[in-house]
Amino acid sequence: MVDLIDRVLEYLLWLQEPHESFGGMPVCPFVKGDFETNNIEYIMYSPDMEFIEVIDKYVESGKRTGLAIQIGIDMKKSRKKYQTYLNKIIAKKYPKSDDQPKVLVFDPNEKWTAGGGIETRKMAPTVLINIARRGDLSKAHKKLEGSRWWSSFTKKELKALHGNPTIYNNKENKDELAHNEQKS
Repeated sequence: MVDLIDRVLEYLLWLQEPHESFGGMPVCPFVKGDFETNNIEYIMYSPDMEFIEVIDKYVESGKRTGLAIQIGIDMKKSRKKYQTYLNKIIAKKYPKSDDQPKVLVFDPNEKWTAGGGIETRKMAPTVLINIARRGDLSKAHKKLEGSRWWSSFTKKELKALHGNPTIYNNKENKDELAHNEQKS
């Protein structure tokens, strides 16, 4: 168990490091603040728990972020379907609002890239479930709009992260815009 916790912490530290594929910004530009201010509620999520208990622990902690470290549970679904399933469980107890918890699932076995081919989830030592308030996630996404963080993302990666390819300043879009201008 100690080894798993050490590997989770190593992964969180890696997410905080600036990376050229993310415009010189960290892979996850928001984790550092919560990590340094002890504003992450770490929860071991195992088969002897109901998922809503994980969410309740996060809410009761009052912390800005939760990180459920999933052990001994087979998702039995794709990461995307599993994430949708977990968010539906949350919606049964917590009504939709800016304060409603929302989860993002990080599966190291999923073929997932960002920043132009960087396998950002592969380093996670197990399935990790990020928990944050819906309003905080929306604000974080808006902060990144138009930033250099998206500079190396492919259109496929933008789509996967619900990014709008027309507003992000990335190489693929610059090339396409230049091509379209030459046609006119």
